[in-house]
Amino acid sequence: LAEYWKLDAWEDDARRRKRFVHNPLGSSHPEATLKAALEHGAPEDAILQAREEFHAHLAASRAHQQQLQSTDLMDDSELLADDRDLDSDLT
Repeated sequence: LAEYWKLDAWEDDARRRKRFVHNPLGSSHPEATLKAALEHGAPEDAILQAREEFHAHLAASRAHQQQLQSTDLMDDSELLADDRDLDSDLT
């Protein structure tokens, strides 16, 4: 899951300072585009385009997460091949 941050301004010792703080309500750009289109009554084609971009973004992030999870585990054949490579390197 993505972590979202926002720029927070506050005054300290009569100085204005800025810092990044966690934003629990943060959203990705495609999600924000779709939300803005729905809330502000954008034309139907703009809403459909934003919805398609949002779904494409979701599919890409899911595929990326599945790829990361699948690379964590190794098959027995890969382990055996690695063992053979190590054995051949040692001899």
